[in-house]
Amino acid sequence: AGCEDTQDGCFTAPRPPPGALHRWHVGRLGQSCDEACSDARAQCIESRWPATLRDFDIVAGNIGLDKFHIFPGQSPLNPAIPSQAGSPMHWKGEHPKDGQSRCALADPSVTRLCPCAQFGSYEPGDFCH
Repeated sequence: AGCEDTQDGCFTAPRPPPGALHRWHVGRLGQSCDEACSDARAQCIESRWPATLRDFDIVAGNIGLDKFHIFPGQSPLNPAIPSQAGSPMHWKGEHPKDGQSRCALADPSVTRLCPCAQFGSYEPGDFCH
């Protein structure tokens, strides 16, 4: 179960097995998930972004987020917490059209929620970006 090269040059990673150890980390304002996970001595898992609102509800509950004012969204930075008070939180994100990893993206106006795995808890090749 390694990485596969796709036609557009980006890479895909297999979904980690059910029950595999990973945690969600809240990055610092403007930080990418690669940076946030690295700070936690982990790696961002590209295949673990929430696919449904139910998935995100579990994430939000696990990290103690207020689940009011949550909307889908399209930004590949999602899920993210906006820096402006009272702004809605968006949970759903699309993959960047240029094939870049969502884990690598950062924006100075948001705090990202990041799927991270501790080093050694997955097989080599599970982290592709």
